[in-house]
Amino acid sequence: MQVLGEKAAYRGGYNVYTSLDWNMQQLAEKEVRQHVDALKGNNVNNAALITMDPTTGEILAYVGSYDYYMHTPQVQATTTTLALPSASRDPRSSSLPT
Repeated sequence: MQVLGEKAAYRGGYNVYTSLDWNMQQLAEKEVRQHVDALKGNNVNNAALITMDPTTGEILAYVGSYDYYMHTPQVQATTTTLALPSASRDPRSSSLPT
C-alpha cells in the first residue's frame, strides 16, 4: 500500500500470492473446532493454530479463532504467537496483536 497507495489497494485487480495451503487451512479450521468442542466441558471456548514449514518459515495454515464470525465474549480474543528460538526464521516474524 505504501508503494501504490491505499486507493489502488481497494480498487483491486492485483494477484495476491500466499504460502497458505488451502487443504491444510481447511483441516486446521476443522481441527480447531473439534478440539474446542471436545473441551467445552472444561470451560474451553476458543483456540488458535498456526502451521509453519520449519525449513522456509512459510505459514501454511492460520486459524485465529474457533469461529471468526462469532461475537460472544468467550470467543473474542487476541492471537499472539510467542517466538521460539530458531535458526530457520527471523525472530521478528512472530504474529503480534495490532
